[in-house]
Amino acid sequence: MKFSNPKKALLPFLVLLAICLIVYFSLGYLNSYLGYYGYDKDQFRRFSASKKESLERGVFVRDLAYHDKSKIVREVFIEKGFKWGNSSRTTRDLAPADSLHGCFPFLPFQVVIAFNKRNKDSLFFIPESIIYIPDSILPETLLKDIYVRDTLNNFMGKEQIEIWP
Repeated sequence: MKFSNPKKALLPFLVLLAICLIVYFSLGYLNSYLGYYGYDKDQFRRFSASKKESLERGVFVRDLAYHDKSKIVREVFIEKGFKWGNSSRTTRDLAPADSLHGCFPFLPFQVVIAFNKRNKDSLFFIPESIIYIPDSILPETLLKDIYVRDTLNNFMGKEQIEIWP
């Protein structure tokens, strides 16, 4: 096609470019919307990764005393159970209707053990590092196992952390 006016030649190109951009950004938005709501990320009980995050969310209750020989535990605290809202930055309280999603609203508090998952030559794992409790006071002293593996995933040993009210 030969155009006598260069402005008329540019118009179809700009229209095509605009359509491509609109489709591109629409698909990106749709993908992020389905990625968040498609997996029901706002339906499950969550926990804070640190005391700082718990304070920012307004769910922090109190610190707990603990003894850890391995020195990998950063902090142990009690917080109120919560769910994410419309994004991972917002916080919603647990409701009785949330029991269908494994949120356990009858256990409204949780003990969080925040720990370093690795150092330069070891990997650490604490099964059940989140413990659901019915009250904001820890009823008894807890003993939790800390499993240590090397960077090749060979078992190196087991240690314990003691947490008391």
